[in-house]
Order: sequence, then structure tokens, then C-alpha cells
Amino acid sequence: MTDQASLSAPSDAATAFEELRREVSLARAAVEGLTAARERMPGYSETLSAMLAALRDVTQRIGKIEHSPAVSLSPAAMAAEISHASEVARAADQKQLHDTRDELLRAIGRIDAMVDHGRAAHHQRRLLVSTGLAATADMSAIELLMTMAEEITGSRSILELR
Repeated sequence: MTDQASLSAPSDAATAFEELRREVSLARAAVEGLTAARERMPGYSETLSAMLAALRDVTQRIGKIEHSPAVSLSPAAMAAEISHASEVARAADQKQLHDTRDELLRAIGRIDAMVDHGRAAHHQRRLLVSTGLAATADMSAIELLMTMAEEITGSRSILELR
């Protein structure tokens, strides 16, 4: 029995060492594979830096929004603020519209005055022409009457006719 125990012991030890060598070899291959995989892995430091900068920017903007007075307003107060702001904006627009309307009315008044002046001048010309024509007709009638009176009386003077 001792022979068998001594014969089987080296074989068990050799088998154990062989298994240990395989495990160490496997562990070594795994470590080498991890090292190679790590060397092939792309560098994310630039991407992570850009993401960190964007995250800081977003955090800063959210902080500004959180401290904004508008966030602390109730919906009713917010509606009142919006209404007030729109009234202020419309007031400026209304003033501009009124100023423009007033200027337009002044321009229309000036145009109406020019048209009235033109009409008055036209009417005056017509009146002068008609007065001139009437005077010419009257003179022609007087001349005709004088000629007829001369033929009848032989004198052109009205004073002589008495």
C-alpha cells in the first residue's frame, strides 16, 4: 500500500502542477488580452470633456432660470405681468398710430386746401370770362343801339337825342 501511495502521489502532484500551470497560463492570457483590449480602446477624454462643459453650461442656465423672478410667480401673477407688458407695448403702438393719423389728417387738410384754392381760381376765371363776355355782349348791344339811333336820328350822342 505504501508503494501504491508513493506511486500515485507523484502522479497526483504532477497532475495538480499541470492543472496549476494551465490555470496560470489561462490567467496570464486573460491579463494579456485585457491589456491588449485596453490599448485598443479609443480615448474618450475629449468627448467626456466636451460633455462635462455642456453639462456645466446647462447647469448654469438652469440655475439662472431657478433664480428668475418669473419662476416664483403664480400663474395668475404671470398672466397679469404678461397683460401689463402687452398693454405697454400696445400703448406705444397706439401713440404711433395716433401720430401717423394726425400727420395724415394734416396732409389731407393741405391737399383739400390746394383743391379748394384750385376750384376758387377756376371759379374766378369762369366768372371773369363770363363777365367779360357779358360786357362784350353789352358793348355790342350798345354799339348796335347807337348805330340804330344814329340811323334814326342822325346823331350818335344820347344827349343830342333829348
